[in-house]
Amino acid sequence: MKKKTALTILALNALVLAEAKKLKTNAKSYELAELNFAYLDSQQKDRCIYGQMTGNCFNDRAIELITKSCKRVFTDKSADDDFKDKRMGAVKGELNGKPKESYSARMGYWSPIEVFIDMPRNKNNGNNERLVAFLKGETKTLTLK
Repeated sequence: MKKKTALTILALNALVLAEAKKLKTNAKSYELAELNFAYLDSQQKDRCIYGQMTGNCFNDRAIELITKSCKRVFTDKSADDDFKDKRMGAVKGELNGKPKESYSARMGYWSPIEVFIDMPRNKNNGNNERLVAFLKGETKTLTLK
């Protein structure tokens, strides 16, 4: 049996950067303009990244954007301490492949950006703010700590 290991911060940052670049390409300019860091709340379906852009991170447009913007997603491990080891900030959810294009399947996976913005370290170190600024086109590069 293959041992599951936590995804490192560096590996997650690489997945987030790739997803963010594709999301900027796949999203409409008016969707990106809806992003507001001051309103960002990773626990609310209408205030997370995809939620702010589309009105609800579980709707058809959010699913379409996630499907087009990331190659890999995490399985739902919400019962397992909300994906993360709070001491280290490491992701514990299993990175399991491509997102599915249905609402019921959407309840069982999260994009790298969705996991990333929920991590306490990214809420406190400026990463989430830099991510929003990058997606909105306020900065040309995205550097994650």
